Amino acid sequence: MRVVVGAWLLVVALAAPVDAQTPVVPGGELDAYLRLLELRGQVTGRPLMFFPGSARWPSAVTGPDHPWSNTYAFHAGGKAVTLEPLDADARLTFNSAIPHGANDGVLWAGRGLSGVLSAGARLRAGPVTATVYPAVTFAQNQRFDLAPVTYPGLSSYAYPWQGLQTYREYAYMDYPQRFGDRAITTVDWGQSGVRLNLGAFTAGVSAENLWWGPAMRNPILMSTTAGGFPHVDLGTGRPLSGNLGTLEARLVWGGLRQSEYFDPRTLAPALSYEPRADGSRFLTGVVLGYRPPVLPGLTVGLSRVLYQAWPDGGLGAGELLGSIGRSFNPFLDTLANGQLGNDLWDQMIAVSARWVLPTSEFEAYVEWARNDFSGNPRDLILEPDHSRAFTAGFQKLLHSGRGTMRLAGELTTLGRSLTFLERSSLPYYMHYFTPQGYTDRGQLVGAGIGPGSQSQYMGVDRYFASGRWGVFLERVRFDDDAAFSLLRRDSDGLVLHDVALTAGVSTVRFASRFDIIGQLELTRQLNRFLIDGNDVTNVKLTFGLRWRTPRP
Repeated sequence: MRVVVGAWLLVVALAAPVDAQTPVVPGGELDAYLRLLELRGQVTGRPLMFFPGSARWPSAVTGPDHPWSNTYAFHAGGKAVTLEPLDADARLTFNSAIPHGANDGVLWAGRGLSGVLSAGARLRAGPVTATVYPAVTFAQNQRFDLAPVTYPGLSSYAYPWQGLQTYREYAYMDYPQRFGDRAITTVDWGQSGVRLNLGAFTAGVSAENLWWGPAMRNPILMSTTAGGFPHVDLGTGRPLSGNLGTLEARLVWGGLRQSEYFDPRTLAPALSYEPRADGSRFLTGVVLGYRPPVLPGLTVGLSRVLYQAWPDGGLGAGELLGSIGRSFNPFLDTLANGQLGNDLWDQMIAVSARWVLPTSEFEAYVEWARNDFSGNPRDLILEPDHSRAFTAGFQKLLHSGRGTMRLAGELTTLGRSLTFLERSSLPYYMHYFTPQGYTDRGQLVGAGIGPGSQSQYMGVDRYFASGRWGVFLERVRFDDDAAFSLLRRDSDGLVLHDVALTAGVSTVRFASRFDIIGQLELTRQLNRFLIDGNDVTNVKLTFGLRWRTPRP
């Protein structure tokens, strides 16, 4: 930590006259604010569907009258800058009873006190940009009651429904309830990477977080619930506009890592193959966004991810081009037990739409995804809902005096559809041939509510010159797929469900060079771990400081 802070202070001293920036972390405070400005018609040049931490600042923010104009000018660049410090960010989180948190990156907010510190700098040399913005985290990781892990040989901290039969197949996942029994300290690359920008095109190598699609809380394919994974990307650096509309495209290749609390070899008796001990997986993905010249404000998108165990023979054309390869699996692959199944890849595909109406200061969006291949076009037509999930939401601006209020709502469903009763359909983010699932170091790469879950969210935020305040309500029903497989019942004969109700308040205040961030959440979780009457109350407190380094 001392090395990170010392190096950052040296950069500040050397580059103080330079215009500093804060990385716009997807799903974070500044990202949400830029979406607000987009509703006001004051932003152009934002990405359509692919949001990395290194996303360029908007090509234009029109008008100086937006609420935070005195604090964040959102310069688009253009100066011959060679070295610039990046704003330092520190967050502390306290959970009174149980782990609670999502979209907090590499930090795992366990019970007790947890924190993360990020600081760094950016070097520009012609078309090359190098960003070093590491994150140092710690967590007290205090003890709390765990669900029993009944599958033999697994860690007591493992995902509790390991080996649970979900109709025809068994669920496996590298998704620990707790990361050991000691305090945790990590040093992560954070939003670091090297990028080559040539006109409208870009290529990069980084460990930064990615966020795909229009969702504000629970994007299905890529969120910031886990830390960023090492990856290479290639495509458009900003949306390309022409007579036929606006287009964005990006290809991604990366690697997912296994946590120390999951050993796939313990699952070998239940598998028809010998799993890799290290749990490394290769991931490839593609994102397309398109804004037609008609219907102003409408954006449609297509995103796709495939991942598999890292090939023993190395990466060939089949792996590197997998995301743009075949879209159907013709039911030719058969497991050792005679059941039909997909090939070695696990595929997730999503289509999305977002419609922004600046004249009404309103937007609506939807992301609809599938967790499995269709056998052929006929199968897709007959049962498009097989292994489906979706997120839908809206935002609406309301004006209050000199401030701006935003009303936002979102709902997400990841539970299986009824097609699982007659054909294999594992819970979201799980796959037979990759038992670690869609995780990196034990945290979800997709939606933070987790496999088989559903959520509903409603929030109001008021923005003004000196900051923001907000209130929100959220309901999450966890692990529906486990609940309907176990069919445990309460004293009234009703199926037990694990449900969390959360009410929260949050604020951001600008003071000199600091942004002061605070949030208080009260959660009441009913039937935790699907145990009748196992109700828990958790208080979560978050305090943060962002130091805006000197600006001219």
